Amino acid sequence: ARAQGAAAARSAGRSPLGAAARDAWERCAKRVGAGADVPVRERRIGVTPESTNTMYSLILSGEKTITTTSPWLYEADPSQRPVVGGHAVLLDAEGGAAAVIRT
Repeated sequence: ARAQGAAAARSAGRSPLGAAARDAWERCAKRVGAGADVPVRERRIGVTPESTNTMYSLILSGEKTITTTSPWLYEADPSQRPVVGGHAVLLDAEGGAAAVIRT
């Protein structure tokens, strides 16, 4: 069943969410009134735990308002491409949900 859910998510243009991201998204979706059709993906920013923590501090304070990725990184998996109006669950260095942002 999990594999079928992952395949359905990929065919709908989304990647399957891990447990921490799924739990965070379910809580957030209720608060913002988002339906099941809203694109959501999980994302980890930073190379080291320290850089991840620094980036999230900047994002959550509002100082950092844009994140970019080289387009060729999406060639292997176009479902990872951000969607305008979609959401991303940011994962901390330990894999826990740190925040949900809107793209």
